[in-house]
Amino acid sequence: MRFLLLAPTVLCVLVFCASLFRGGFVLPIPPLVISLGLLVFKSGAVARYFQLLLLGITGYWIFTAFRLGLERAQAGEPWLRMALILGGVALFNLFAAALWESKPLLRHYPRSFFSPGPDELDGER
Repeated sequence: MRFLLLAPTVLCVLVFCASLFRGGFVLPIPPLVISLGLLVFKSGAVARYFQLLLLGITGYWIFTAFRLGLERAQAGEPWLRMALILGGVALFNLFAAALWESKPLLRHYPRSFFSPGPDELDGER
């Protein structure tokens, strides 16, 4: 079950890497691919890293859609289909980021580093 919840994250990162490769930006690709190895660690920091990464990638897709849309509109080329496709990719990235808040992933990647859990509060009373 957890694999199915993590698959969109892996797919989003790999598609982003493919886009970077196509654009000639190969330097960030190895660290991004290697960072997928963090998925084996049960840490809330891993969950927040991937959520922030996916939100950043979403911003990249939105920016790319606007940039390409403006270029195509100025050139008199069709732009709507491209905008819909990249908008769908951006929404899929948001969906992948939202999956990190699902109960199975919250159990596997606990987020107790933001606020003390019930066990930590008992010692302070």
